[in-house]
Amino acid sequence: MKRRLALCLALGLAACGSGLSGDNALNTLGQVIVQGIRGAGGGGDTFALTRADLAAQGFTLPFMVGTLEVRGLRTGLGLAARSRDVVTWGAADNSAISLRQGVLTATRGLGADLYSAETRQVSAAMAQGSPAEYARTYRHLDGLDQIVLTRFTCRLQPAGSESITVFEQPARTRRFDESCRAQGIDAPQITNTYWREGTIMRKSRQWIGPELGYLVMERVID
Repeated sequence: MKRRLALCLALGLAACGSGLSGDNALNTLGQVIVQGIRGAGGGGDTFALTRADLAAQGFTLPFMVGTLEVRGLRTGLGLAARSRDVVTWGAADNSAISLRQGVLTATRGLGADLYSAETRQVSAAMAQGSPAEYARTYRHLDGLDQIVLTRFTCRLQPAGSESITVFEQPARTRRFDESCRAQGIDAPQITNTYWREGTIMRKSRQWIGPELGYLVMERVID
């Protein structure tokens, strides 16, 4: 009983054990799944939830783990909303990320957020599975709430098959490396890495912006 209560509190599940399923469960549980826990300065990564914990509770809702490298912050994310081909994942602190086919298109609630990013080019290139070159535009809000555009020239390079471990479970994936360069002396140069298992983006490391750096996302439950 104590273990069950602890897990419910850790997950923030108001309806834990209620037997909700389908759309009702998503509406009830989707926005708040796991309280983010700071790893930096706190004796290392203290995010202790395991796949076995989820299985023991019969937890089968879509679930993702995100790690914001620059802050040493690791958190769980639950499915919050779908709008056509864009899926939004929410954390317990009300921050959120939006993905299109697993490629980051926006963040909210992190500070210095990514307002929007074009994603269709890289998704199409990964679907083809061959090297490709294309342009992408990232949009960020500056301190005056003005949208700042950064235009990148990008190249996607397939890196072959790679076996990885995602939340204690092995996955056989196909890796893609995306290198992007913007014009100008101080313009950012970034590298995004994607690991696809079939059509699922099982893991990725993607750039948010110059202040927030990279976000690692691991898809735990589809």
